[in-house]
Amino acid sequence: MILSDFHKIIAILLLALCLGIFAFYAIGVGTFSIPHETITAMLFGQIDDVSNTAQFIIFDTRIPRIIASIVVGGSLALSGALYQGIIGNPLVSPSILGVLNGASFGAALGMLLGLNVLGIEMLCFAFGIFAMCIAILLSQIFDGRRSILMLILGGMISSSFFGAGVSVLKILADPYNTLPNIVFWLMGSLSGISGFGFPLIFASLIFIISLLFSILFARYVDILNLDDESAQALGVNVKLMRLVFVILATFLASCSVTLGGIIGWVGLVIPHIARFMIGANHRFMLPFCALFGALFLLFCDTLARGLLSTEIPLGILTSIFGIPVFVTILYINKRAMHG
Repeated sequence: MILSDFHKIIAILLLALCLGIFAFYAIGVGTFSIPHETITAMLFGQIDDVSNTAQFIIFDTRIPRIIASIVVGGSLALSGALYQGIIGNPLVSPSILGVLNGASFGAALGMLLGLNVLGIEMLCFAFGIFAMCIAILLSQIFDGRRSILMLILGGMISSSFFGAGVSVLKILADPYNTLPNIVFWLMGSLSGISGFGFPLIFASLIFIISLLFSILFARYVDILNLDDESAQALGVNVKLMRLVFVILATFLASCSVTLGGIIGWVGLVIPHIARFMIGANHRFMLPFCALFGALFLLFCDTLARGLLSTEIPLGILTSIFGIPVFVTILYINKRAMHG
């Protein structure tokens, strides 16, 4: 069934409403359960006799973590949708330019050097961008035309290089203190989020600006999804616009890794679901994809901290949900291709 533009807008608004409702529900979920009536009264300043512990949990831990899960999930989904749109390959994910492995190397290096949380996250972000620069540089060195195939190959080289670097840092790390922290962070976790620090604020701004930019210039993503000759015939500077969106998607992926570590499948699966539900028009697909990714990761993070007494790494939960969904999508596409 093909939805009209009006129904697509309604679907996006309903999804945003669902995200807001679930975010409010998630505030009360955790090891320390808080009634939602109390949360409502606290948020509107109607009661003051709540324990300092409850106030700390709500305002310094859960609300920042909920915002972080929304930002990370939305960023990964939007990044994946942009990569798939501008490259024209539905199997592309944010790891295409080695950003995830580069950011992981930066975080592991920061932990090994004993830096504080801010230092680790800034190093993580810096190496994520550095990995992207290496991929772009390699593609330019070996192919003056800067074809997308060479960009992908450059990303694979960059990813392998920093993946090997992470393995070296694991060997050098203290096996009793530093190594467990590195391994847990690489599996994906938002447990380190506390308060509204600079990394969370910066990642939130990048996400909001990138989403608005992507919606305003979604027409170019639709055009870049065509072959280069058709896109050039429509008067689009293919190389420039593709580079702009690659940098934008890389910033989104790098910021998400800075906050939550390696969280797989969101950037690959969510764009497929969004495209299936609302169509391939990126003007509607991109905001729907970002909201759906935010809702999905918020759901996974709520399970991660509320399902068991010990927190479950996010990467495990996203894989548990993402793998069967992706297999189902492949099966549906196969059925469609064969009539």
